[in-house]
Amino acid sequence: MEITVQVPVDRILAEYENSFKRIQKSAKLDGFRPGKAPIAMVKARFKERADQDVVESIVKDCYLEAVKEKDYHPISYPRFNFDRLETGKDFTFTASFDVPPTVELGSYKNISVNERQCAVSDDDVMEEINGVRENHAVISAKEEGRPVEKGDLAKIKVKRIDNIAPELIEAAEAREVTVLAGAKEDKFEFDPYVIGMNVGDTKDVVLTYPKDYQYKSVAGQTHTYRMALGEIQKRELPALDDEFAKDLSEYESLADMKKKIRERLESFVSEKGRGEAKGEILKKIVEGSKFDLPDTMIEEEKKTVLERLGQRIGYQFNSVAEIAPFFGMKPEDMDAKMREEALMSVKTSLVVAEIIKKESLTVTDEKFNEAVDDMAKRNGKTAEELKSMIEANNARGRLDSEILYNNAIDFVYEQAKVKKEKPIPVKEFMKQQA
Repeated sequence: MEITVQVPVDRILAEYENSFKRIQKSAKLDGFRPGKAPIAMVKARFKERADQDVVESIVKDCYLEAVKEKDYHPISYPRFNFDRLETGKDFTFTASFDVPPTVELGSYKNISVNERQCAVSDDDVMEEINGVRENHAVISAKEEGRPVEKGDLAKIKVKRIDNIAPELIEAAEAREVTVLAGAKEDKFEFDPYVIGMNVGDTKDVVLTYPKDYQYKSVAGQTHTYRMALGEIQKRELPALDDEFAKDLSEYESLADMKKKIRERLESFVSEKGRGEAKGEILKKIVEGSKFDLPDTMIEEEKKTVLERLGQRIGYQFNSVAEIAPFFGMKPEDMDAKMREEALMSVKTSLVVAEIIKKESLTVTDEKFNEAVDDMAKRNGKTAEELKSMIEANNARGRLDSEILYNNAIDFVYEQAKVKKEKPIPVKEFMKQQA
């Protein structure tokens, strides 16, 4: 938003008189006590100071008067532009500032969307249980002379060798990693290639990464790695029985463990599918709405995106140029991607706020108590303890905002035309990109 303000010469002259009177009170001129110098001498000696005072005062006061008259509500500091004051002439300046964004909300009811479904099998439950067993495995050194088998832990030193001269390979630095042999189905990991190796063995592995590989830094490239096996450890899993289940302190028996893990799995995939559908609904609402957004709002959200990405990596970044290499991207491409994410985030927040307003959604005591109960369970506290913490930290307003946001998303989901897809196995469900 930019406004042009014209100040009449009479007001400028009056402001000059006020400025000179203020200066006169503290002016120090030879032969006169402070505040007693003739006004004519003050005007002659302190003209430049008065010019500065008048411009600052006029611009500030007239800007505030103008935005009040126009009923503007700036959300950023104004940027002023003007020429020098000229004696006997009106004074004109422009002020540029951002105002709150405007949203023309599109249709947000009867949105058509598909929702993925998942069928949890007995095998899926057993895979989860075996994962728990692996976390409680007893690890010991493997008998000398026996090679790596599936399920063994193998400590290897790995170095890339296709990009260095043959005579330098021996001295090249290697990184030490521990892999679980045969644990992953990804042929671009090292764990399938260690099976059959003995301590002291070396093996060269050639990996050609697809162009759409998840790690962009190696996507579409062919690398040769040399692996040297240093140590093999075997794992002994706990017996699959009632005692094992009871030792975990969560279950009464193996049957109880299977039942509760199935329930957790079913709840997880159900929430995931529903969450994806809600995200798609919001995306369609955003696409059907119109926005007038100040650039400063998007830039501020970009800072939040940068902070969030840094937290994901475990490092604090101060600029896009610093974080771009971690994603194998050029800074300008990373900046464009972050801007797109920030823009979508801002637009989504705005449409949700509009839906809350249009539907007069509020936080009822029932909804508040439900949210507190859920948070208390997740944090191992009682509802009363959590309520006391919320009150002590003046966090009720923030929690109410979160509840309202979720209520609005639940509302559009309930109003949508949701088509449930045919259930698919857990592995396929988890692999697919929503």
